[in-house]
Amino acid sequence: MKRTWLMKWPSLEHKGVSNRVLRELGWVVVMQGNRDSPRNSDLRLQSRSKLIQMRKELLSSRKHAEGFIGQVFHSFDRIWVDRCSLIIKEKQV
Repeated sequence: MKRTWLMKWPSLEHKGVSNRVLRELGWVVVMQGNRDSPRNSDLRLQSRSKLIQMRKELLSSRKHAEGFIGQVFHSFDRIWVDRCSLIIKEKQV
């Protein structure tokens, strides 16, 4: 029997990750509806190949704050880089 690689949606929600965040990160695709925070039944996971591609891109940009933050926030605006860099520095101290 082939193993499925799909996660159970409720377990993600209980960990504090909303469907809205998953959609904005590009991990899921909204199949129907236009709610701000889609229902589990309205979503499907992004294709496996797309998720793997996104993972590779994020891993390769970890050491470059601008690229990493740009990928996560879909913005290369300097203000995001500066704000996130400050948060990271505060955590390291």
